[in-house]
Amino acid sequence: MGRISVFLVGAVCGAHLAQSYKLPNVSTSVNWCVQRAQELEREYKKNNNGAMHLHDDGSSTSSSTGGITRHSPLAVAAIKAR
Repeated sequence: MGRISVFLVGAVCGAHLAQSYKLPNVSTSVNWCVQRAQELEREYKKNNNGAMHLHDDGSSTSSSTGGITRHSPLAVAAIKAR
């Protein structure tokens, strides 16, 4: 019964806010973010062919920058797991 009452209170408050105030359209912002993330992913795959070279000291060399980047131990473990 508790979950239903929380849902109903949220629905009533949301309806009140939507009628009383001019709220931004969240779906437009979310769609833009998703499209931008897809564009960045395509650019990354095109430029790097998805390759990242990991060195023993936890640094990696990316073909796009040609430089060395330091990664946290968690990132190193995630890259090695691939």
